[in-house]
Amino acid sequence: MSRVAALSAPVFVVAQYDPYIFTSPQRHGDIEHRRALTVPKCATEAGLPALDLFESMRDLISAHGLTAAYATNTDHHNASGNWFTAEATAAELRRRGMVSEPAPQPLANCPGSGPSAPRSSRLKISFDRSSSTVLPSLPSTTISPWTMSWL
Repeated sequence: MSRVAALSAPVFVVAQYDPYIFTSPQRHGDIEHRRALTVPKCATEAGLPALDLFESMRDLISAHGLTAAYATNTDHHNASGNWFTAEATAAELRRRGMVSEPAPQPLANCPGSGPSAPRSSRLKISFDRSSSTVLPSLPSTTISPWTMSWL
């Protein structure tokens, strides 16, 4: 991480986790989480900003099940998990002043987003049971997929 920090390039480290950490916490969770924490800790010690998504992802999965964030039979996020991660990352980047607040933009095919989305002081998550979709929304703004591509 110190070599990355020395490049003077904008870097933001995001710690993500395999789903088995959440499905078998007694067997894997604590050990893997502590091991994974070395990455954001190392980044912070090198002067790089870091975000650990463990607690927020754990809370999401506890409330709505593993398929709220992960595709079935894979270690990868599904669309809702990717959206959750992108929203949390964008919110943290804005909180740290690393990006400016974009104008609110509605998202096509994403119910619960856009200017009419619920506003709060924290990342807010709702769950649409009819489509098994996680609907995150940011306080006072929504980011489009196009915007996320250059963050």
